[in-house]
Amino acid sequence: MKSLISIDDFIKLTKSDEKYIIFDCRFDLHDKTYGRKSYLSGHIVGAHFIDVEHDLTESISENGHGGRHPYKNPRTLQTLLQIHGITNDTTIIVYDDGEMQGAGRLVFQLRSIGHKKVYALDGGLTVYKSKNLPIETTINLPSYKLYTDNNYEFSKHCPMFKKGHNVFDCNKDDQEDGNFSINDLRETNSVESKYIIDTDNDMFVDMNYVKSKLYDENTVIVDSRSHNRYKGEIEPIDKVAGHIPSAKSYFYEDALDIKKLLDGANTSFKNIDVLNEHFKNLRDKNEVIIYCGSGISLNVNALALEMCGIDFKIYPGSYSDWISYDENDIKTGDE
Repeated sequence: MKSLISIDDFIKLTKSDEKYIIFDCRFDLHDKTYGRKSYLSGHIVGAHFIDVEHDLTESISENGHGGRHPYKNPRTLQTLLQIHGITNDTTIIVYDDGEMQGAGRLVFQLRSIGHKKVYALDGGLTVYKSKNLPIETTINLPSYKLYTDNNYEFSKHCPMFKKGHNVFDCNKDDQEDGNFSINDLRETNSVESKYIIDTDNDMFVDMNYVKSKLYDENTVIVDSRSHNRYKGEIEPIDKVAGHIPSAKSYFYEDALDIKKLLDGANTSFKNIDVLNEHFKNLRDKNEVIIYCGSGISLNVNALALEMCGIDFKIYPGSYSDWISYDENDIKTGDE
C-alpha cells in the first residue's frame, strides 16, 4: 500500500474536487513545544496541527508497558478524526519538516485503525517551500460536532478536548509542560461527521508476539535506532542499553538523504536502487518486524521498506516497551 505522495501529486490533489485534509505533524523528541511553535510560524495553507506527544500518544503507564509513546486509544483517535470532519473516504495528507518521523507516525497510526487513504508528503515542508508555494500563519481549527455513542466517556479518554478550550489560550504552565492541543470543539455552524474504525490489522504486533519470533530463521527483527544505541554503547533516553535479542541494526537515517533534500531534491529518501541494496538481506525472509526506541523513528524505515516492496510488521511499543518487562533478555554488541 502506497504511503508517500510526491509534491507534484500533492499539488494536483489540492486543485481537484477530492475531499482531503492536511495535517502538520512536525515534531522534536527533545522539545515538546517545537511542533506548535513551528506551526504558528508558518504552515501549508489549510493545514491543521496534530501534536504527536498529545494527540497521538496515550499516557505512559506506571510500569512502562506500552513504551514511551504508546498509541492513542483508538476511540480517542476516532474522535480526533471526527471533529475534523474526516470520514473513511477522506484523503489525509500529513507532513513534517522532511525527516519523515512525525508524518510517518501519523500515517501508520491511522493505518492501525483502518484508514487507507493517508499519505505522507515526501520531503515535507522543505520540498513544499522549495517550490515557492504559499505559507500561512492562520490557525485552522475544526468545526464539527462529535458523533459518539452514549456509552463513551469522552472527557475521560480525551481530556484536552473541552468546549471552549483552545491551545493558544492555554496558560503558561500548560505551554511549558507541553499540555496543549490545537483542537477546539465549536458548535457554531458545525455538522456531524461519522468515522468507523477497524482495528483488525495484523501489521501491528505486541511484545509477546515479538518474543515468540526471537532467533526465528524466517523472521528478521529490525532495530531502527542508531548503531551505537543498538550495540549498547550509549543510551541517552531509556534505562537499559542494548537491543532486543536477535535484532539487526538498520538505522533509520541510513534510508534518508536530507542533504539532497536541502539541495533541492523532491524526496527525503535515498535513491530506490540504494534502498534496495540497503535492505537486500530482508527480502528472503517471511517476516520483518521493525522497532525503534518508542515507536517514532521506525516509521521512516517503514516508509522506505514500503518503497522497496518489502512487507513488514510494526512493534509500536518498541524497545522502551520491551525493557519494561524485567524478565525480557537484552543483548549488546552486534548480532
